[in-house]
Parts: sequence; C-alpha cells; structure tokens
Amino acid sequence: MAPLAFSTVDAFTSTPFSGNPAAVILIIFPTSDPRSSSPSTLQKIAAEFNLSETAFATPIPDAAGGEEDEGVGSYTLRWFTPAVEVPLCGHATLATSHILFKLRPLLHTLKFTTLSGLLIARNLRSPGSATNSIALNFPADHKALKTYSVGDGERYETALAVALAAAPALDGKVLGVAWTGGGMGCLVEVAAEVDLEGLEVRPQGVIADGNPDGCLTVTKRSTRAGIDIESRLFAPGLGIDEDPVVSFLIRLPLNSAAPAEAILPYFFFTCNDKKTGAAHCYLGPYWLGTSARTRLDATFDAGSKPKMSLTARQVSKRGGGMSLSWDREAGRIDLIGEAVTMLTGSIDF
Repeated sequence: MAPLAFSTVDAFTSTPFSGNPAAVILIIFPTSDPRSSSPSTLQKIAAEFNLSETAFATPIPDAAGGEEDEGVGSYTLRWFTPAVEVPLCGHATLATSHILFKLRPLLHTLKFTTLSGLLIARNLRSPGSATNSIALNFPADHKALKTYSVGDGERYETALAVALAAAPALDGKVLGVAWTGGGMGCLVEVAAEVDLEGLEVRPQGVIADGNPDGCLTVTKRSTRAGIDIESRLFAPGLGIDEDPVVSFLIRLPLNSAAPAEAILPYFFFTCNDKKTGAAHCYLGPYWLGTSARTRLDATFDAGSKPKMSLTARQVSKRGGGMSLSWDREAGRIDLIGEAVTMLTGSIDF
C-alpha cells in the first residue's frame, strides 16, 4: 500500500521548538484502502506520534460541482489525541492549514468539513511578507459560559476547590470563576500579580468531585507589554497534564449525533503559548463578554464600540502566540496565528 505522508508542525508560533506541536497526515489514497476510513487505524497512528493531537485531512474532490473558486480547497478533517477522537482542535487545524497552504500556494481559503461543522481557514500572507499568518474562523457562542463572582454559591466553591487542589498558592488570589460547558471544565481568573508561568501545579488535583471533565484553565490579566491575557490549561481528564497552547480540544460526547452547538465551547482566542485544544475558545468571551473586561482595561466601558479583540499568551513551557477577534453578534471568532514545519516523512505499513 502507498505510504502516508506526514508532517509535524509547531502551531501558534513563528519559532521552532515552541508553540503547540501537532502531526498532520494527508490521506490521498482511494477510499477502498482500509486505512482511509478505519478509526482504529487513525487512533493507532495518533498514539504512535504521541502528540496532543494528530490531524487527518482528506481532499473532497470536485467540491461544489466544480463551480467553487479555484483558490478554495475543501477537505474533511479529523483530530485524534493519543487516546480518543475529538470533534474540534484549533492548533491542529492551524497546523493542517499551514501544510496545505504550503503544498497548494494558489489557495487563499480552506474549508474543512468536521464533526463540529464547517471550519474556514484564510491565508493572510501577502507577497513579500515576512509573516506567515493564518486566520481560523470558528463558531463562538458565549451563552453557555456561566460566570460566578467570589463567594457566589456552590459552583464557585467547587471551582475554587479544584483550583486550590491543583495549586494551593492560589489561595486568596482568585477573582472569579466560570464553567465552560463543552467538556472543558472550569476556568479560574487570578490576580494579575500571580506568577502564572512559574506557578507550581499538581495536574491530578484537577480531577475532583464536581469537575467530571477533569479540566482547569487558569487565566489572568497580563502585565507584559503587548499582551492582554495569559493562561495555562490542565486537562488530565483528557490524558493531557498540561496543554502547550490551547485553541480547542473537546471530548467527543457518547452521543455523537448531538448538534454542533452542544459540543462547541467558546472558542479560545489568543494565546502566545502552546495551545492544544480548548481553552481560548471561551477565554475570549470570558474576557470580552463578562465583567472581567473591566479588570482587563478600565477604558473598555468608554465609547460606543468596545474592543472585541485580544492578544494572549499561554505560559506553558514551550510558549506560543495568537490574536483573537470576536464577533459577538455573528457568534464567530477569528484566531490568527503562525506555524512552523518541523518534520516531514512518510508512514509505511
């Protein structure tokens, strides 16, 4: 059988050995080949790479009956962690887009058919530009994000208990919490003076009664020049102690027929760190759509057109970066970032 071409890509960074790594595999052999449609085979390949996500892209021939713009490419896209298939992953989508735009330089847009519906990537690189930016456009519903202020009932206390079990040094530093929905657990905002990058965290403390997803996002207003927010994501419930750079990662519900809006979190906006999958989908709506924005910037309440974009850094060991633009009325979000190809090769089995 024909070998499978693969690449590994560091996403949400312009610097090698940083950002969030993902493997990208292009499936271009006939659908009669059992490898093209066997979830067990795809899962084994993802486990072999042992990265937070491996993406599998398959071209859709003659999309739109041949009437579509020649600059648009259409693919099905699936994502697997080493343990499970997930319905959405931002950094692996960016990695896939990066590879496809390199292989097909005449394309300006990619359309991905996924378990979470249609996702769109746009190539923002212009001739002569030194940047290699790609914009990912995703749904971003803020309505399922439930926020709680200090002392605000049982859900607040549960999130606080999870945070303190994972990082006792956060005692007295929590400013607010939110429950994200979509299988991503709780979000905890801490004071700006907290050294989030140096914070010692025990990931297994995240797995606790009241937090069945086993996920925790810790975020704060950044004191770094040019950065709005910082975050770290811990997801031992998904088999990932800490995500390098979060963009979207959601556990696939047992009822895979559930509508997309039932499994999409609020997309994670902009990070300058390793992003694997889920956090900043809801970080954007949290910081821009709740009272947290008054702590981010006192001027947010001034003027008739409040700021709806952010820059962020996920302060994991590897680091990474992106910017976010949230269209609240349309319920969509653009995540803009770069990526770097690290390895290329083939799988032959």
